[in-house]
Amino acid sequence: MKKTCFNALSGIAAGLLGLFLAAHARAERVPPRLLLVISVDQMRGDYLERFRGEFKGGFKRLLEEGAWFSDAHHAHVPTETAPGHAVIMSGRYPSQMGIVGNKWFNPSTGEITENIEDSIFWKGPENFLRYNLADALKAKNGKSKVVAVSLKDRGAILMGGKKADLALWYEKSGGKFRTSSYYAPKTPEWVEKFNAQFLKVPSGQNAKDYFQSLILDPTGDQLLVDLAQKAVKEYALGSDADTDILTVSFSVMDYVGHSFGPDGPEMKKEILALDLKLAELLSFLEKRVGKERLYLALTSDHGVLPLVEELQKQGIPDARRVGVMEFVDVLEAEMQKRWPLPEDSKEKWILSLDMPNLYLNRVMAGKLNLDWSAFLTETAALAKSQPAIEETYSSIDLLLGRLPGNPYAAAYARSFLPSVSGDILLQPKQYVYLSDYPKGTGHGSPYPYDTHVPLLLWGPGIANKIFKDHALVADLAPTLGVLLGVNYPPTKGSRVLEEALSPAAP
Repeated sequence: MKKTCFNALSGIAAGLLGLFLAAHARAERVPPRLLLVISVDQMRGDYLERFRGEFKGGFKRLLEEGAWFSDAHHAHVPTETAPGHAVIMSGRYPSQMGIVGNKWFNPSTGEITENIEDSIFWKGPENFLRYNLADALKAKNGKSKVVAVSLKDRGAILMGGKKADLALWYEKSGGKFRTSSYYAPKTPEWVEKFNAQFLKVPSGQNAKDYFQSLILDPTGDQLLVDLAQKAVKEYALGSDADTDILTVSFSVMDYVGHSFGPDGPEMKKEILALDLKLAELLSFLEKRVGKERLYLALTSDHGVLPLVEELQKQGIPDARRVGVMEFVDVLEAEMQKRWPLPEDSKEKWILSLDMPNLYLNRVMAGKLNLDWSAFLTETAALAKSQPAIEETYSSIDLLLGRLPGNPYAAAYARSFLPSVSGDILLQPKQYVYLSDYPKGTGHGSPYPYDTHVPLLLWGPGIANKIFKDHALVADLAPTLGVLLGVNYPPTKGSRVLEEALSPAAP
């Protein structure tokens, strides 16, 4: 009995000591000069394990020297570029920060809203309803600088946030990096000089084809690394005691994955090339900033579905392609059987579908004196009866918290914002690619092939360990807030990854 009590007391004492040491370590932690946050667009979580033995550069260093959360996931839908990048730096979900997809339908105008379109400045964070970690840092210290670069506009804007000093992205139509007047009256002169130096059309090549090709192979990654290094020099990032943030969103992997899938030689070529580019960027920053004052986080905005044809070869019978227009036409026909519309009205029940958001004709329902709640319930049932759909979530059920008992319902609840989301949210069946593209593949579902992404932390005081417990991408921003000394509490359901913040982690 005495031995049992002694062991219990020893365990309690050890636990208290661990808490004390962790609190002491946090109190003693010196904020970095520079935080580098990297998103690799469409990088699946299993790539790190698959190619681990072949890495020679940046990924190899991060895996060998940093904290790797091997079971990290996004927890929203759709798993697309815009919401994914917004979650990375905000730790908030679409229901909170407003980016419910790459685009969404506006019933009042009958037009599509792009995620980063801005009513005043052309492109900007107007549709992003919250502040992110970079904004919180700027609010704490006005001397801190934030620069965001990407091949995609949304990759730069939604990571840089509302208060970034500059967000830059590649416009393939004109073959140059540029910004929006939200951030600067015009594209800075140093960026124009960069464009003139690095974006020259080779003799004999078509300019449009050449500029398009740059984003389809590792050349695009190299351009972004070169631009990031130039930005560090121009803004003197990491040169003083005021913490700065640089965000870099690599996009080539997304273009490669859409065209060739995650399992072909094209993907292997891209990730091994990116591995070397990351090493180049990391080496540059170490020399310029100092390893002891540099932190790095790396993750992704989403994964990707393997090619349907490859899944079918593996004996997965549910894998198939379903055209969006085909799906809409079938559902529209069934709705019109149930609720006939005047033949001369040219009206449709379905106004728009951009997965998972299905927008319906509320005005016509009113004209026919239909009970809206009953109409949604019946339409949801009709949609669920379609072979491509696993589950449906009506806006009324989501508002009232009436969720079905499946493991994906919470993701749909986190992603529903009444002012912009669809009247019904659709969950496709696993391995169904709902798209009008006849080839390639995509993402957007709540399934692990789309949600599982890398999550790596590296820097002084970061544990050198593989953590196999479940983690969320939404955990990243509050965790980085601790490293920066910025008060940035987790949202409901997420947490600070305390286990990675102590080098003595068990």
